Parts: sequence; structure tokens; C-alpha cells
Amino acid sequence: QIIDKQIYDNYKLWKTNYIAYDLVYKNNKYVSFYTSEEKEAFEQYMSKQLNNIKADKKVLQQIFLKIYANPVVNKDNLNQI
Repeated sequence: QIIDKQIYDNYKLWKTNYIAYDLVYKNNKYVSFYTSEEKEAFEQYMSKQLNNIKADKKVLQQIFLKIYANPVVNKDNLNQI
């Protein structure tokens, strides 16, 4: 747990992490960390990447977003300890 804390403390969160978190959890908790243009660009990037994969788009989108959002979740959980 000490190692996890050090990793999460030193991990740099990017705007894309905050955007993904807000999209996954359908809220605006971190909206102050990015602009609407940055959110739109991220959504376009995600669509472009997912269009290259033949699978259920909704499932892929959730996996994609959670990969980006998980560092924010980890940092949030760390700050609650």
C-alpha cells in the first residue's frame, strides 16, 4: 500500500484523464480541468480509435474511458485514506 501511495502521488494526471472520468461517471466533477474544445477533441480521438476495432462499440467505449479514468479514481481513493 505504501508503494501504491507513492505511485499515485507521483502520477501526473492529464486533461484526458479528467475528461474520461467525467464521461464514465456522467458528471462534471472535473470540468474545471479542461475546456469544452478539449473534451470534444478527446471524444473525436476516442471515436477514431474505436472505429478501427470490430466489436461492440459501447463496450469498447467503456473500456477505453475506464483506462483513461482509472488514474483519477486511484488518486481520489488515495486522498480518502
